[in-house]
Amino acid sequence: MSPEAPYLYLTTIGRRSGRPRQIEIWFKPAVRARIGRRSFRGHARVVDGRSKQDLVATIRERSEAKYGWGAGLVVEIAPAARRRRAPRR
Repeated sequence: MSPEAPYLYLTTIGRRSGRPRQIEIWFKPAVRARIGRRSFRGHARVVDGRSKQDLVATIRERSEAKYGWGAGLVVEIAPAARRRRAPRR
């Protein structure tokens, strides 16, 4: 998957049929995140596992240790550039 792809494909297994169903989900990389009481706007992107192998391996190991799974996509969220306010007149 391209780190900048604006969509992902999600496959679920039918509850009755047991057959896989795939849907395409479109999204914008603009996100809003919250850490504790601090909230900020940011930009999300999927980390390229081929060029950032060490980072992806570390994140997956930590996820496995904490949550019991770590096979998902690694996503980076970077704070958006702050807009400067126009001076008051």
